[in-house]
Amino acid sequence: MRTILGLLALVVVLAGCGGSAGNRPPLLTVPTSTADRRDLDPCTMATDQELTAILGVTPATPERTQDPGGFVLCTWYDADRKRHLAVELLEPLISAPPGYGWTRQYFDTALGKGAKPVAGVGDDAWHRADLKIAWLYVLKGELAFAVALAYLDLNARPRSDDAILATLQPLAAAIAGRA
Repeated sequence: MRTILGLLALVVVLAGCGGSAGNRPPLLTVPTSTADRRDLDPCTMATDQELTAILGVTPATPERTQDPGGFVLCTWYDADRKRHLAVELLEPLISAPPGYGWTRQYFDTALGKGAKPVAGVGDDAWHRADLKIAWLYVLKGELAFAVALAYLDLNARPRSDDAILATLQPLAAAIAGRA
């Protein structure tokens, strides 16, 4: 769990999302639209069937981790606790419900550095992986969220990052389709 929390902190720092609007990159164009914004819970964004397809077991109640900014990361474990799946709403760029307020320009700038573009998921998507965790960041309209697989047992990790991406893509596409 510390790995995920550490990586989340790194994502927030790299994305430049923390702090006041004055600390954000100058290229940010803040949207003024508030149409169709609603409160979302990352713990209910994936269905039991989608979670089971990835984890191989019927999901238990997710572990909810709330960071100091109030954002919730929801985590589900496989039967052996060798890996876990996480869903998170990314910090909004304006005063909006979690996940909303993103522009494509800022999404690409904040999350695309060093990441692989992914077609066919939402309006825009980026994938990155290291030895322990693989993230798929998705933008759908003004909503930005991430799905991730973390490997607590490196023997359970596929050798190919593309294999992990193929596991995450259907879930991310389904969530984006419901957004």
